[in-house]
Amino acid sequence: MNRREFLKKVLLSGLVLPPIALFGSYAQAMSFDISQHTVQLPNLKKPLRIAHLSDLHFGAAHKLEQVQEWVKATLAQNPDLVLLTGDLVHGEAFRRLGQQGKTLLEEFGAALTPLSQVPLGAFACLGNHDYALRWSGFASMDDLKKALEKNNIPLMVNTSTRVRDDVFVAAIDDLWHGVPNIALALDGVPSNVTTLLMSHNPDFLPIVPKSVALMLSGHTHGGQVRIPGIGAIYSVTEFGERYQQGFITEKTLGFVSRGLGTGPIAVRAFCAAELVILECQPK
Repeated sequence: MNRREFLKKVLLSGLVLPPIALFGSYAQAMSFDISQHTVQLPNLKKPLRIAHLSDLHFGAAHKLEQVQEWVKATLAQNPDLVLLTGDLVHGEAFRRLGQQGKTLLEEFGAALTPLSQVPLGAFACLGNHDYALRWSGFASMDDLKKALEKNNIPLMVNTSTRVRDDVFVAAIDDLWHGVPNIALALDGVPSNVTTLLMSHNPDFLPIVPKSVALMLSGHTHGGQVRIPGIGAIYSVTEFGERYQQGFITEKTLGFVSRGLGTGPIAVRAFCAAELVILECQPK
């Protein structure tokens, strides 16, 4: 972004953001849309309905009741498979939760349990805010892993698993705070199947091989606060607006969710939170 573009965004932000803050930014942050998309994937033998949930940020502005609402809405869409692409919790918030943090993680895992009961199960990967649990002093990454896996939701890090004869789910570690290893994640995955890759951060997409049919990501929140005709006022992706939301094509296909939650301040503007439903068809 050059100086002129930056100043234009700052000026427009000064004009647009105050009324947004007064009228509805909190309401937008606490509500969500169901976004449905159809996509054709190679090597798929029959249709596959995926529910893609990202950026729940449990523990900050988003509490257990909202997680339960997201789960209920997901199940109402009758997915075959549920994929949760990181920032499951807002790890920084656990610094002030003390010993209660471990209990809340257990309750969080229990709230997600119904997702594991869909036909092909539910799987999760890590995001940068999940890693903040390491510095909370009371809850840990291991506590999160145990809370999920106790409730039959595997937390996948640089690994893969077959969920149907023609479908593998793989996941890499977080790009910012983990050690993503795509070779390890895809080790042993046959070439004649549909491979779905979870990567919290979409910036990993350019180095994903063609053998992956679709990479699912979050992280950006779609920009979270957007100005009509201008776009997001801030971006956490190196690729700017192109990687903010929706489908992206590099060597393979990616999809970036706007996510369900926010950071500790629940604000959204012209950028609705979303539960993504992908109706995948054979190509």
